Amino acid sequence: MERLLNLVVAIVPTGSACGGLVKGIGLNKPVYKTLKEKFVWAAYQHSCLVIKNQDLTKESYYQSTSR
Repeated sequence: MERLLNLVVAIVPTGSACGGLVKGIGLNKPVYKTLKEKFVWAAYQHSCLVIKNQDLTKESYYQSTSR
């Protein structure tokens, strides 16, 4: 888990053959570079990431996925 500005983000294995469930993040707010790096590493480890219940605009989607 990583603590940034009182934000706790956890990436938990889904229990399936692959996948990690990301908890504690809202992608409609800016995502810091160190957290994006953690997502890249977690995607490498788990093959895919699941981030549920996100209310994204087109702009926030692009911002959260760009490096």
